[in-house]
Amino acid sequence: MGKDLELMMQGQMNRYQQLMEKQVATLAKAKEDTEAALADLEQETVNLMKDRKMNAAERLNKLGPLMEEQDRFNSFLESVESLLGRHLRKQGE
Repeated sequence: MGKDLELMMQGQMNRYQQLMEKQVATLAKAKEDTEAALADLEQETVNLMKDRKMNAAERLNKLGPLMEEQDRFNSFLESVESLLGRHLRKQGE
């Protein structure tokens, strides 16, 4: 009976480990995608600022939503990094 319980527990631990590895991979991909989106937003901001035909009000109207989106991406990225850090610390224990 003890051996069966040990095997069952080992199987549960293996499944948990696989799940955590999949979650880490998902978070790493999300972080990579977020960083790429941020780079795109930054480039778009640069492009908008270079366009001298726009007056200040037009620039502000176009940049405002981009900056809000960048803030949301930054918050998401911080959450992803926090979750990834917690998982890696747990694995180190």
